[in-house]
Amino acid sequence: GKCVKKIKPKNLWELSCSLAISRPGASSFLDQFCDYVHNGIKIKINPLIDNVLERTGGVCLFQEQVLKMLNNLGMDLENCEAIRKAIGKKDRYAIKESKQKIYDVCSKNNHSIELANLIWKIVNDSSGYQFCLSHSLAYASLSAATIYLKINYPKEFYLSLLNMTKNEQDYVKILSYINFELKKNNLSLLPPHILRSNIEFKIENNGIRFGLGAIKGISDKAIEKLQNFKTNYSSKFDI
Repeated sequence: GKCVKKIKPKNLWELSCSLAISRPGASSFLDQFCDYVHNGIKIKINPLIDNVLERTGGVCLFQEQVLKMLNNLGMDLENCEAIRKAIGKKDRYAIKESKQKIYDVCSKNNHSIELANLIWKIVNDSSGYQFCLSHSLAYASLSAATIYLKINYPKEFYLSLLNMTKNEQDYVKILSYINFELKKNNLSLLPPHILRSNIEFKIENNGIRFGLGAIKGISDKAIEKLQNFKTNYSSKFDI
């Protein structure tokens, strides 16, 4: 939330970067990334890695960028991929084992010790957890669609949310969060009603009617019998 508010993403790429920069290792560079997004300021570090980090303002956000930088140093793709994989799995032991390989490659290809130190710092910082680009873009795409639906179709959005979460372990806690959100949007979570409720939650006027299937202790079979028994003309006395 903090990252998105500060970055104010205007497109799918910036939203994807906003999600990735909140991961450990990258979040400390939020101000630098915002300078890039809002003011176009690009930090030049070293020609071997500047082109890799150009689209992220000099901040390493994705596993693929780590792989490409290591390859630019002269490391073969097999070892690059092994390090990227270790980052993806948060395998700190394997990442520490890669340190010497990074320094050896830099020494072999006559790169400065400062560059070797920087690359190792990036790899080590990324070990806390770093998105791969495809993962981040998929999250961003889903986030964008969700935001659009929440703003433009709030009743349908919260209806789907309620019907999806009723089987979750922390259902009561989740329900309280959703109820709070509904009130913020001037919508009501209507209580269970023997006549008006269906098995699932449903939209009713300016609110959402509680589904009988979400009440703990009532079997699906009992609800099904009740649903079959009701008619459009039922009254409480009929029931």
